[in-house]
Amino acid sequence: MKRENACRCRLLLWLWVLVTPSTLAAQAADSLPPASAIFARHIEAIGGKEAILHHPSLHMQLAFKGPYATADVHLYAAYRGRFLFRTVRDDSIVSERGSDGELAWVNERDRGPRLLRGFELATALHEADFFAGLYDLYDMARLDSVTVVGVTELEGRQCYEVELLPTAGRPWVDYFDVETGLKAGSERTGVGESFVFTHTELLSDYQEFDGVLLPTRRTWRYAGWEFEQVLTLESVTFDGVPDTVFARPRDLAERAWPFADRLADLLALEKGHTVADIGAGGGPWSLELARRVGPAGHVLATELDPALLEEMRKAASHEGLTNLSPILVDQSYTGLPRQCCDRILVRFVYHEFTDPDVMNAGLLRAVKPGGLVVLIDALAEEENLTNGRGNHTILPDVLIEELVGAGFELVKRTDAYDGHDNRFAVVVRRPM
Repeated sequence: MKRENACRCRLLLWLWVLVTPSTLAAQAADSLPPASAIFARHIEAIGGKEAILHHPSLHMQLAFKGPYATADVHLYAAYRGRFLFRTVRDDSIVSERGSDGELAWVNERDRGPRLLRGFELATALHEADFFAGLYDLYDMARLDSVTVVGVTELEGRQCYEVELLPTAGRPWVDYFDVETGLKAGSERTGVGESFVFTHTELLSDYQEFDGVLLPTRRTWRYAGWEFEQVLTLESVTFDGVPDTVFARPRDLAERAWPFADRLADLLALEKGHTVADIGAGGGPWSLELARRVGPAGHVLATELDPALLEEMRKAASHEGLTNLSPILVDQSYTGLPRQCCDRILVRFVYHEFTDPDVMNAGLLRAVKPGGLVVLIDALAEEENLTNGRGNHTILPDVLIEELVGAGFELVKRTDAYDGHDNRFAVVVRRPM
């Protein structure tokens, strides 16, 4: 599950979850210690800089436990922004996220590897810093601003609340125990492929490892969701991590995202095309499409959630992509002008259409004569279905019947799309 990828600090940023602590009191600004003093006290409390800087690399073994799955986690980190975060389930690698200090990537079992670009890359490299990310040494050169907000109660402890705005990436809040000086937690906002979330991480059960105190329990809670996720530190091995651990996946030697190459082939994508990405979420596919169609092309990215559109705008602006237009829509309106598109992508969205007849008519109007619509979705099982749909899935025959009924021509159907038995792809064309 993508939502399992929750993680503690900047190195563990992919295992995120959410809850917002309440601020019980804000001290007068002139009575609060400066952020530099709060950071210095935390660093001293975990062992001091000398002990922290003593080891150039480490390997952490952790156990992840959530309501839907458990996993083993391995974190490798070293000087010069190198890291690898590996999730393993049933002795099989589920995902890896890594950096060699210059480039960063994600390698997922169901998608293969891809290089991060633009805003994702800048954020990953910023958060991969060995000392800033793992030990929270708070390099002020990497922060645009720091504000001590006040004193907040977190899990029954009085904590200083500090807002941080990094030079790259998203702002966050850290909490420091007033009594011990130790970091007690943090609050961050993250972006999944189709959702924006805020998570609060609680740090507890500090133990000493070769002169350095590390939290051995990290807990995440979801606002509005009645469960929590826990990451437990089981062991730490200092030094001796080989450079080969941080090597890029071999498949990335020539192609930034092989999985996207296959989708581009399915779309028959060309430079200069205008493409719509329906239900674009945070925009990973929209950004990739914008890169591929080039400055002469254009991408229209539609989404229901304004927060996701804002994330997409940030990412496009960071990368200088001026050929991407985020569009706010609702469930009954595509938001696309008549005959605006050479290609339309509907990826894991069609099964969510509440009125497929209206949406299909909108898709038919939006695509040019001879233009293609590519739909990728999850295969429904022949049980407990309503109108051929169930639990974010759909029957391929139902999808095709509805599209042909709207006026499209079937071009191709691919079962077990990209090697997955529970996925399929359908290509339809607007008649000339």
